[in-house]
Amino acid sequence: KKMANYLDLSTKSVEQGEGRLPKLRGQICPVVTVTTAATTLYDHQSGATVFLTISGGSDVVITLPEVAAGLNFTFVATASPSGAGDAVITAATADTIAICVGPDQSADGTFDAAADTVTLEAAALGGEVIRFVSDGTKWYAFANQPAVGSVTYAG
Repeated sequence: KKMANYLDLSTKSVEQGEGRLPKLRGQICPVVTVTTAATTLYDHQSGATVFLTISGGSDVVITLPEVAAGLNFTFVATASPSGAGDAVITAATADTIAICVGPDQSADGTFDAAADTVTLEAAALGGEVIRFVSDGTKWYAFANQPAVGSVTYAG
């Protein structure tokens, strides 16, 4: 993919005749779509939105890169998985995910300071969002789920 030419100059301005304003066009951050194949994410893809459209009967593993300060990824379940497979997001190094799963109406949410994996379960409803941010020593993950148990973790 070409990274150049993301800035286009428009002839429109806030005040007519007062110069040109930049107008953004194109794809600003990378997009990755995961369906049925295992996927490895790389540090140069940091900032990517990863759309989870799981459709197979088997689990799909998505591997995060090694931790490095500033790396970040956002995972979005675009719909309820159509098969029995889960999306399993795994750290390249064990015990490096600190995850907080958001609360539901009857609970305060859950937390694990040393998880290995975060899983979008096949029973997910769609709309779940899991955000990963690294400080160089760990991945900090924050999950929002519309139904209790649609995002789990282990390790």
